[in-house]
Amino acid sequence: MVLQACAQARPSAASSARPASALSLPATARRGRRWARGRSALRALGALALLLATSGCERGCLSRAIDTKRRAVAERSLELEGADCPAGLLRCRAGHLERSLAAHVPVRCERGEGCGCPALAVGECPDAAGCLLEDAWVELEDGMDAALCRTPAERAVPVQAPVAPGICDSDDARCVAGELVRCHPSPRVVGRCLRGCAGPGTVDVAVDDRALAALCRP
Repeated sequence: MVLQACAQARPSAASSARPASALSLPATARRGRRWARGRSALRALGALALLLATSGCERGCLSRAIDTKRRAVAERSLELEGADCPAGLLRCRAGHLERSLAAHVPVRCERGEGCGCPALAVGECPDAAGCLLEDAWVELEDGMDAALCRTPAERAVPVQAPVAPGICDSDDARCVAGELVRCHPSPRVVGRCLRGCAGPGTVDVAVDDRALAALCRP
């Protein structure tokens, strides 16, 4: 009876042992939670890396856009600082007469003709006489194109006379009221046109007196 009571009171090994699932479930849950936390951390790091890369790209793209705009403004400034070509001036080159066209030549010019002002051919010197005033733009009256060409007859006679005040506003030589005037180094009259001036144009101080007669009517 005593043995039976002891046997009844002592729990059996089978009844005291926990099921395997009861032991393994908490460990599995802990491992799952650690894995989930690891994956969340990896996703956070990936998102941060993507954000940094995107921010860097945006900064780089913005910097390139600003540089491009800055270069465009600088190029536009160079274009605006170029030379304006007036229309209607005449020039004689190698016996060919040309008239200038209105245009704007930028400082940084890439045309192959020396970036000069454009011109339109308007004729040739008669009888292949050649140019009296070579390769110089001059403002002349309408119909006075041939004044830049050589002619058999003289157009001016040499004189020496003072110049009226206010005639010279630059160093260029000119024809004023039928008189050929040099303004450099001191204003003076060096010739008188036989038939008046061909136009109000001026020429460089280096032009000699004979070529200066191209400012007189032929």
